[in-house]
Amino acid sequence: MPPMPNKSLSSLFIQMTGWLLPAQCWLCRAAHRHTQFVCAKCIATLPRNVEACSHCAAPISTSLNAPPRGSRRDCLPRYCASCLKQSPHIERTVAPFLMRDSFRELLHAWKFDNRPQLSPFLAGLFRDATTNEMGIHVTTNKKPLLIPVPTQWHRQIWRGFDHTWLLAQALKHAIRPDAELQPWLSNTRARQSHHRLSRAARWAHSEGRFVGDYRIQGREVVLIDDVMTTGATVSSAALACHLAGAKSVCVWCLARTPAPPSAG
Repeated sequence: MPPMPNKSLSSLFIQMTGWLLPAQCWLCRAAHRHTQFVCAKCIATLPRNVEACSHCAAPISTSLNAPPRGSRRDCLPRYCASCLKQSPHIERTVAPFLMRDSFRELLHAWKFDNRPQLSPFLAGLFRDATTNEMGIHVTTNKKPLLIPVPTQWHRQIWRGFDHTWLLAQALKHAIRPDAELQPWLSNTRARQSHHRLSRAARWAHSEGRFVGDYRIQGREVVLIDDVMTTGATVSSAALACHLAGAKSVCVWCLARTPAPPSAG
């Protein structure tokens, strides 16, 4: 039987390699001594979605039902004006980052530059940013059902991978290894890209877009997506889950797109 490798020598080799060939941060391009894709300084400056609506994760600065930060009621839900008028089909959305600046650059590198290896790193960012909140969105003794919002097949081919499925796998591993991961949502039709559509057009194109599997019935569902812009896509997916009999629907996504300055 061959001798086991010396752990101290292996650790020393890894440490020496890090000193001789330091990693380069994908954002600032500076050399750093860590094994992550992004240096600690850039991670600390990623735009955070600190004050957000509990239903749709839209950034909010003040609200009639938002207690002062640091108070005993600070952990209570907050809602944006839109959700106060009409509650969506989503019990809670967690989106710890804002889709702008350095986080936009990082997400675009993962999604559009064929960097699937960033999936575990992004899941780790989500986990670390929500460590103090994780008991809020899956408060159940049963294992949650993770369902990635499905990507159209031609986009999977174009990107070279299914980004929401990889993200869901990474989040399961990083946060809830006991969770069940299933592809129990399907697209009912192809749609055009949402990148250049108005808010109203996004909602019109997402209406009735998904169908949920009957096995969703009675389950506490967590939908997984990368970015929420208007909420049209995940709202349609959540409605499909409810129509299939889901007990509740929450959303985990990496980032929320802030409303433009002209938005009400």
